[in-house]
Amino acid sequence: HVRSRRQRQMCKETELEGIAKAGYAVSSGEVDAGVWGVSVPVFGSPRQAAGAITLMAPILRAQGQETALTGMAVVAAARISRQLTSP
Repeated sequence: HVRSRRQRQMCKETELEGIAKAGYAVSSGEVDAGVWGVSVPVFGSPRQAAGAITLMAPILRAQGQETALTGMAVVAAARISRQLTSP
């Protein structure tokens, strides 16, 4: 099945909307074979990304722990963001 450039663009936009809504991006073998990962933005000021926290692990080690690992990365990014935005 061959998708048009417009269809691929729409799929990417939908994926990015989902990432923005969730507040993080997850990859399972998409970037590196056999590697699971989650990336969460770190904010230096409201709605301005200053960087990201990325946690990666072999898929076999992360299996069954994805929700907990994602939660830990989200909490760590939020803590760093608070430190960056506090006076």
